[in-house]
Amino acid sequence: MSTPLPLISVVIPSFNCLKYLPQAVNSVLEQDYPNLELIIVDDGSTDGSREWLRNFTLGYDGAMTALYDKGLGAGGARNLGVSYAKGELVAFLDADDLWEPGKLERQVAYHQQTPDAVLSFTDYVHVHENNSAVICGCFEFWPHFQEVALSGLRAGDKRDHAYCTLERATSTLYVENVVGTSSVMVSRDAFFAVGGFDVSLLSASDWDLWLKLSTVGDVGFTLAQDMRYLIRRGAISRSMGKRLAAVRTILSRHLDAATAQDPQSLRLAQAQLAAAYRDYHRSRGEWWKATASGMSAFLKQPTRRHLKGVISSLLAHREVRLQ
Repeated sequence: MSTPLPLISVVIPSFNCLKYLPQAVNSVLEQDYPNLELIIVDDGSTDGSREWLRNFTLGYDGAMTALYDKGLGAGGARNLGVSYAKGELVAFLDADDLWEPGKLERQVAYHQQTPDAVLSFTDYVHVHENNSAVICGCFEFWPHFQEVALSGLRAGDKRDHAYCTLERATSTLYVENVVGTSSVMVSRDAFFAVGGFDVSLLSASDWDLWLKLSTVGDVGFTLAQDMRYLIRRGAISRSMGKRLAAVRTILSRHLDAATAQDPQSLRLAQAQLAAAYRDYHRSRGEWWKATASGMSAFLKQPTRRHLKGVISSLLAHREVRLQ
């Protein structure tokens, strides 16, 4: 007799995303997985989303739930959704992202085969809003993840949709946040055990959660690009200053756990932080500060990408002086 498939709870936070929400919902309903519930948390939308949700959920007899609140933010909305979840596993999807067919079934299979797994994620692609053209994949952008995670894969794991358990998960994710929230599946019990999304953080509460989870169980990943992340013009984002402050808090919070696995993780994480400051200073026209931050990133992690960041800052400063 086959083992019954576990109930999966899918949580979608939404704020003024009516233009995209139906496609996101359809990408869940079209998954080849029969035992799921869908929880959509509307966080005070004023674009007609609530009316659409009330009409759309009528025909689903409890398999779809719409919750309404205001001002929670994405992390708070996800926390609310998980508090209503009945499934032992919870998958997250943002209202303007999409899942590829078969994503859910493959991810559930990994968790069933790996009882200690508390978190899994997939590779994904960034796509243009206007024409759905693929801009780039995610994993290919992160050199440390490529080195630590991908170099150790067996040849058979590099094709199809195989999931692998990530070695030294805390230190690897501490250096580079490669995890796309809309690709994630978590253990509901583990989610509650580590306190869910920390809404006191003004940014990057998702990264903080992945790091917390990585200390209590296994973390799995797949090279399959099973999620499409929409790059849309005018999307709401936190200021760079607030994000940098949150990153510093998170780096301090998880320092001991990360460096216990890999003493080099602090240096490499500081390289990423310096690169973020480089971009921040460039956005403010502070070219010498941008160059200094870029050089710091390169010295801590001498990659081609960091070197290009230094050169581009120097060239931009030269162009400004010549104007």
